[in-house]
Amino acid sequence: MTTTATPTQWVTAQRYERECWMETHTTSENDRSEYYERVFYNYRAIPAGPYAKVLEMGCGPFTQSRYISRVVDMGSITLVDPLIDDYLTLDRCAYRGGPTWVGDVETVKSKGEDFCRPGEFDMAVCINVLPHCQDAGRVVANLVDSLKPGGALVFGEPFFPDGTKGSGM
Repeated sequence: MTTTATPTQWVTAQRYERECWMETHTTSENDRSEYYERVFYNYRAIPAGPYAKVLEMGCGPFTQSRYISRVVDMGSITLVDPLIDDYLTLDRCAYRGGPTWVGDVETVKSKGEDFCRPGEFDMAVCINVLPHCQDAGRVVANLVDSLKPGGALVFGEPFFPDGTKGSGM
């Protein structure tokens, strides 16, 4: 399994991701959110919380945490994505103008490989992100390092065979 991508591969993947949401799927309002909710059994296994500070790495324009918030209380959320500035221009972006499903929102334009705030978060969410990263191992390490001791990690990845271009839908 490949866990790193060349800089050229990463730039290409980011271009596809931007095209997906900004040009191709212009009426979409989620990124397989209902699918992940089903395969995670409606997120029932997540300890009740509450979670004062939540991190979602690779949030895309719609986030998965808004579905998770249906079963756990979240105080604030930090949404991290290298394309976040692009997503915030979309009228259908789930967190544009302040979401209704969580309190305070911080948006951070960053690659997962470059974002780490040791011991800051009660929960970290990373769903369908690693195939879009340059160094998956570094992203996972940053997620774990960003959690407080005993924090919850909500993690899930689809399987795409090498050479397959995953779509947003």
